[in-house]
Amino acid sequence: MAQRPCPARFKLGDATSGSRGGPSTSSPNSTDNLSLKGELYRLAQGERFSHNMTNAVSTTVKEMHEARLKNVKEVADKLKDDSWKYSPFNNEMDRLLSM
Repeated sequence: MAQRPCPARFKLGDATSGSRGGPSTSSPNSTDNLSLKGELYRLAQGERFSHNMTNAVSTTVKEMHEARLKNVKEVADKLKDDSWKYSPFNNEMDRLLSM
């Protein structure tokens, strides 16, 4: 059984590098391998960008939610402190509704 030649191996590094870990230019498929490596790098970058944007959006949504909760709590505390001002209205409404 004849063995097939081993395809060109890549070292991690710049996709355009020649002697710095890139594919050897003597391989007949080096252009195809280089374009494949570039495509994989581009796809990985797109996934990283998507992941980072998702995290940024979810963090912003959480911060906005916490700010709204804080605002609602402040309004509730203010209304609790001022509830004595609204008691006659509440008593009048209760009287009118019970009729």
